[in-house]
Formats: sequence, C-alpha cells, structure tokens
Amino acid sequence: RALRMRRRKRHRMVFRILCVLIVCAAAVLASTVFFRVSTITVSGETRYDRNELIQTSGVLEGDNLFFLRGKGVVNSLCNTYPYLDTVKLKRHLPDTLEIAVTERVPLMTVRLPSNGLYYVDEDGKVLEKVLKSQIGDTVLVEGVEVTQLTPGEVVTKDTSEKITAVMGLLDLFERYDMMDKIVSVDISQSFNVQVNFDDRYTLELGT
Repeated sequence: RALRMRRRKRHRMVFRILCVLIVCAAAVLASTVFFRVSTITVSGETRYDRNELIQTSGVLEGDNLFFLRGKGVVNSLCNTYPYLDTVKLKRHLPDTLEIAVTERVPLMTVRLPSNGLYYVDEDGKVLEKVLKSQIGDTVLVEGVEVTQLTPGEVVTKDTSEKITAVMGLLDLFERYDMMDKIVSVDISQSFNVQVNFDDRYTLELGT
C-alpha cells in the first residue's frame, strides 16, 4: 500500500509538471506564432505624414505585438520629429498596433542676432525655424546671446541663460493668468528686462 501511495504521488507530480510545461509551451507558441502585426495606425493630431511616422517607427508587418521594443520606437520618433510630445504604443489584439501621438505647442519665438527666428515650447525644446509672419500668438523674445539653435534640441542654462530666464518669467505670467497679454520680452540688457504687455504697456522689470 505504501508503495502504491508513493507511485500515485509521483504520478501526480509528473502530471502537474507536464501541465505547467504544456501551458508554458502554449503561451510561448501564442506569443511567437500568433499576434503578428498586420495593421499599423497613427492616432492624434499631427502635422507629420502618418506613413512617414510608421516607416520611422521601424515596426514592420509580421513583427510580434508583444516583442516590440517600445522605448526604441518612441525615442526614434521623438528624436526625428521635434513637434512630437508623447508617443504611446497601443496593442489591439490580435494584430493591430496603434501609435498614439500628441504634439508640442510653440510658446515663444526667439530672435537670434543673425540667424532668424525659432519656435521654442514651454519645455525649452526648439521646434523649427520660422518666418516673421509666423510669430502669431507666441511671445517674441529678443536680446538673446546665442547665434544658433537646432530644431530638436532642448535649451538649457548651458545653451542660453537668457532663454531659460525668459521661460521662468513666462511661467510666472502663466500662473497669474497674464500670458495671453504678453506680446514680447526684451532681455538684451539683463539688468533692464522689458516686457510688452497687451501692446499698450511696457513692464520694466529691472534685474
């Protein structure tokens, strides 16, 4: 009887191990053989061509939905297209990948001494070089000391202390609900910062 009991326990253990192996094999099979990408879509408002975004993502039809290098896809898109703010990969079983994007909004237009105008957003990211007619509702920033900005780069204190100072100033105006009245900031003289308010007043901020 004791021998039979040991054999039964051994058989049960072997059966359980086999069940676990079968389940694991099924999971591996499902993730490798099934869930292959056959449709890629781009959602969200964007100025970029959706087919170009898909091509730049590096995702191909036939790739496995669960084995995609999400971080690599996001970095590739954000590094290539300056206006992209967030990129999220959404998997829709069994075979669809959605690339959901949002875009950055220019906050200010920075005038460089000899190299034109550049859009910069609230995070200090340089978006693109623009024409004077494109300034629109952005805040015109004059008097910065740098001679070159590159779309896609983020302005830091090492890049331009004046631009980062203006970013902090505009953040303060935003907190006091004054941003919609700020037309321009002249920081040519750091001890005499001047702000055009509503095209009617000049705010002299001193240092």
